[in-house]
Amino acid sequence: MINQTNQIADSVISADIINDIASIGKEDGVDCETPYFSDGGTGLFINTGKDFFLEYESEYGDAYVGIHDVMDHIDVYAKQLSGTTFEISTLVRRLDVEDEDFSCVFDLSTSKSIPQSIYDAYAYLKSNSKLSKGALLELFGAATCAICCRGIPFYFEEAGITDYYFDASEALDYDLKNNSSS
Repeated sequence: MINQTNQIADSVISADIINDIASIGKEDGVDCETPYFSDGGTGLFINTGKDFFLEYESEYGDAYVGIHDVMDHIDVYAKQLSGTTFEISTLVRRLDVEDEDFSCVFDLSTSKSIPQSIYDAYAYLKSNSKLSKGALLELFGAATCAICCRGIPFYFEEAGITDYYFDASEALDYDLKNNSSS
């Protein structure tokens, strides 16, 4: 099933999700880095040290090597609608819930937000999954990384948009600032 958010406006985030997301990097043991992906920007690499990335840290001494595996659970794709307007789809896969797709309309030339479909996927997981808050935050971060490296830059480039750069940290700051009174 695909859940569509038809909006080109900034993302709208519920208060409970704002509280979760605002805690990134402020809680003990939660590490947040902004890795650069040469294809199209910087994502948020969130590592709680006890969820998805624990295995990679134990086995390889570096949690970051697992980012693409975690993106397999929450991936992001794009389809051009017209000009700089795209449908951004966030896919939730192989977790403890039914697979689900969320999509939103996203204008590259005007939006300063993280795509709404990522927040919708987070809300779905938060409401329906038994995953810990830390695991949810790691998935959220993986989705922002997917925007930068999982084919999205290719879709943009194929549409003739070669100068788009996504900065997840700036987009998150923008969303938190503009949703704090919601």
